[in-house]
Amino acid sequence: MDRFIEGIKCTIIREIYSSNNYRTFACLLDNPKDENQITLNKYGNFTISGDLSYLKNGESYTLDLKQVNHPRYGIQYMVERVKDYEIVKDLDELSVEQSKEILTKFTTETQANTLLKEYPNFISMVINGKTNEIDVKKLKNIKEYRLNCYIREINTRFKYYYILIHHKNYDLTIGECQELDNVYGSVEAVEEAIDKEPYSVLIDILHREFLRTDKLLMKIRPELKETSNRIEHIALHILSLNEEDDNTYMDANTMAGFCAEIDKDCIQYIKKICIDSQKIWYDDDTKRIAKADTYIAESTIADYFTDILCNQDEVWDFNWKNYTEIKDGTLTDEQSELLHMICKNRVAVLNAGAGCVDSETEYFNGKEWKFIDQYTPEEKVLQYNNDGTAQLVKPLRYIKLPCNEMYHFETKYGLNQTLSEEHVIPYIYNDRGKQQLKFTTMLDLKNKHETNKRGFKGQFITSFKYNGKGIDLTDNEIKIMCAVICDGAFTRNNTTLCRFHIKKQRKKDSLRILFKESNLQWKEKESAAEGYTDFYIYAPRKEKEFLPYWYNCTQHQLQIVCDNILQWDGSVTRNRKSFSTTLLSTANFIQFAFSACGYKASLKEKNRIGKIKKGKNKEYATKSIEYSITISTRNLLTITKDSRPTHKKQTKIIKVKSTDGFKYCFEVESGMLILRRKNNIFITGNCGKTSAMMALVNMLEDNGKTYSMFAPTGRAAKRLAEQTHRKASTVHKGCSQAQANGGIDSDVIICDEWSMYGLEHMMMLIKACSNPNVRFVFSGDIHQLPSIALGCIMRDFIESGIIPIITLTKVFRYKEGGLSAIVNDIYNKLSIHEKLNFEDGVKCVLGINKDYTFIKSNGTTEQILDVYMEKINQGIKPIDIAVITPWNVKDFGTYKINNLIQSAINPARKNEKVVERNVKECTITFRKGDIVMNTQNNYHVPTYESYKNILEQTGEVDLSLAQETVGVFNGDIGKILEIDANNVLIIQFDENMVVFQESDCNSLVLGYAGTIHKYQGSQCPHIIFLSLKCHERSFNNNLLYTGISRASQETTQIGDLSTVENCIAIDGNENRQTQLKDFLLKSYELKTSQKEIMNNEETEDDTFWTAV
Repeated sequence: MDRFIEGIKCTIIREIYSSNNYRTFACLLDNPKDENQITLNKYGNFTISGDLSYLKNGESYTLDLKQVNHPRYGIQYMVERVKDYEIVKDLDELSVEQSKEILTKFTTETQANTLLKEYPNFISMVINGKTNEIDVKKLKNIKEYRLNCYIREINTRFKYYYILIHHKNYDLTIGECQELDNVYGSVEAVEEAIDKEPYSVLIDILHREFLRTDKLLMKIRPELKETSNRIEHIALHILSLNEEDDNTYMDANTMAGFCAEIDKDCIQYIKKICIDSQKIWYDDDTKRIAKADTYIAESTIADYFTDILCNQDEVWDFNWKNYTEIKDGTLTDEQSELLHMICKNRVAVLNAGAGCVDSETEYFNGKEWKFIDQYTPEEKVLQYNNDGTAQLVKPLRYIKLPCNEMYHFETKYGLNQTLSEEHVIPYIYNDRGKQQLKFTTMLDLKNKHETNKRGFKGQFITSFKYNGKGIDLTDNEIKIMCAVICDGAFTRNNTTLCRFHIKKQRKKDSLRILFKESNLQWKEKESAAEGYTDFYIYAPRKEKEFLPYWYNCTQHQLQIVCDNILQWDGSVTRNRKSFSTTLLSTANFIQFAFSACGYKASLKEKNRIGKIKKGKNKEYATKSIEYSITISTRNLLTITKDSRPTHKKQTKIIKVKSTDGFKYCFEVESGMLILRRKNNIFITGNCGKTSAMMALVNMLEDNGKTYSMFAPTGRAAKRLAEQTHRKASTVHKGCSQAQANGGIDSDVIICDEWSMYGLEHMMMLIKACSNPNVRFVFSGDIHQLPSIALGCIMRDFIESGIIPIITLTKVFRYKEGGLSAIVNDIYNKLSIHEKLNFEDGVKCVLGINKDYTFIKSNGTTEQILDVYMEKINQGIKPIDIAVITPWNVKDFGTYKINNLIQSAINPARKNEKVVERNVKECTITFRKGDIVMNTQNNYHVPTYESYKNILEQTGEVDLSLAQETVGVFNGDIGKILEIDANNVLIIQFDENMVVFQESDCNSLVLGYAGTIHKYQGSQCPHIIFLSLKCHERSFNNNLLYTGISRASQETTQIGDLSTVENCIAIDGNENRQTQLKDFLLKSYELKTSQKEIMNNEETEDDTFWTAV
């Protein structure tokens, strides 16, 4: 039970913790007799906590305390009252001696005497906001700077406290008192505002929640019940809830219904209040109600862009067709149209998604080929460059999207591809003997192949030039290892002694020449087997297969392998070369080596297991699969067509079902990838948007036009900059910097990831733009989730039908089966109940790969922890698991779940270094080994190396001296590697090791769990998705789909099935009530009709004067 203690005199010795206005101090008792009331710690002091920003280190105070028991830190004391400041209750009766006692706490006695001699009511003047009446020239030896320091001290120590103790019923904090003083300027003005408009003060100025405020005010001031100030804030509260559901307006009947739930007596006044209020917009014709700021934003955006659309007479006379060739490549017709459109129009929309491949397609990560649906974030992929070279790169983005129908084609000699219809395909076109790299889409390719008499004429690329960092073997050692891997056998366990048992004379001669050229000693003797000779050497390495490190070979080393391998396990004829082996790892490497040296290399499998073969003296059954590689210098392949339907060489392009209901791709800088399907390597494209953007940028630069590029988030801006090799920034940062320098005067503003823009983003762009003739290019994917911010900008613009649009993609339906079946049904608003068969009444697992599990919630957080720990016990790393939930706070919010998981997998240790921060009435503790998420864009985070250099050079932690910084963006996930003696967190974010000071940790939270919105656009291998009964109001179809589909490998959904079923039908995009589309159409219709009238009047005037 809490205990109250009055009149404790103590001295503050140090500050222990600080967050906003909240402080914890260590104190010593001034009066030893108080030890009977206060429990001291082992250091002989005790701690006090509270809203104590006005207390100072080293000073003495008389306090009223409340003793509490902290679950971790034991007995603590909360400050209820600071008696030293009670003297300011009656300022008019404050004596000079009392004033001097106060002033000498932070001035010298001489300075206090000087102040009080000229201004005996100095403290009263400061507290009442009359400092402008103080003439610093009258104050001997006190300069203006020093006077301002005294004023600030009085405000901090007394003025804010004065406001607090005179308005105790309002539960103000010192920080809130300071905020009120900043707004109103004096104690009298604060008191007047609180008396006349308390709802405005507490909600608009102090940002308190309405229901909490209303409950407080109705208790202490019931006479406010039917005042306009209260009813206006009831309406604003209802509109705020409406905007939280992503609507920009509501109808009057809905407003009345919500008002009745709060206070039915106020319904009779609500319409008049909405009409009269400056903060609310009401339209009597449509009966629509909105916040005034929201209405102004939507109408301003509509007016601004309809002005542009109705005044775009200037056409840029650029030869845009010259820019359809990018680095020896050619854009598709759809991509090229963007260039044409921006020359004709001042607004253009690129509605572009990602073209993709199916799950049976493989990517190369530097060590092996892997199916694309098994990609993990730390891996690299093989990028194809325009000069024919290849390099391993980290992809800009991994794409996994729902898809049901794709197109497939294959040929007998090396082509096998399954692609979505919008997928971009590079090909070689022979124009009078000159080869050109061009691009087409899968659908265009199909149409050309079916309509042209001879089919599609382009040639597909199947080879590349690859140059690794090299392996530690000489040229001759590589040649020897080729022989060892193919025909050698190791005779002893612990040595590299290798025997060759050879019958063919050609091979015997080749070995002797090789050993001799390599200056290698060997032994040779006739074998007991007839015709065989045995050779013995010590091999460079004891290996009988090409291990992953061989992929590091340089181009020269790969060519050595290609030149030598075929004489051992290969065959060479005039028309073809081939290689065979029973080891898949060796087959994969040899195919890679020949492909990387410019050959077309097709790998085929032949299952020989159980096949009977005849030996010299007996029959035997084979026990292996044979892998054969066919090698050809003809590395450009075609698909063929013949008018005869039965012609064997005809290549058919057929529509097929996606193998798992998804399509996959990587976005890389060059726009081209090296992939493999059914053991056939091919070069293909990725997202068509990247190439179109590069072409646009090149055209603008060559024609002297300036441009600015923006994205809604830090990660999106970083990706845009990497794609274009040009500067890009977030809308907030770019517009803020531009306005400080006169505005954005660029000729073109390019906005990427437009589907994520809200009203705020668009208003910032409009306000920052200073060029009256500016043009806009908006790029995004309409099928992504709508913006987290208010509004549905991209949908409203596109559906208005007045904006020029280029579409590069389509949306597909999902296929049945496992995770994809569930995602499919949710996407199409279909019930998932019939698919779930709960054999034990609680758990259902779907899919061949068991990639979707539904577990009925029992309403406890312990169940969530059990599921998480089950995955940990399976060997899955914490950074590969994410719990996703709709919100941060409450019992099933991220804060509590993060703390729960942390206590299980990374619990507190004795004497460990930790850093803490308080958020939403919750304490977050950071420990070594924790997974963390960054929640704010930070463009200049010091690297660990830079931090080490600062310590070595200065011996102090001053991160402002950091020479090297990197960007860490909102939503980035990292791991704490160490917390050093300076309370500096060393964190690994992807490839960057960075440092965060304790004061920077306000942007960090634990990263075991995150909200659905934080994971929008991201993926994690293993997702635990919460959809509980308490979440029902927070969910809709889009959020269910997003949460479930964030997994790259598998999703476990813990939820209430009825909640999920109810939310499936709620579309978070279509059901957004927004007015922008209506405003665009209305404004456009009005302005075009006005323009027609003006044109007609000018025509009539011209006709009159012609007649005269």
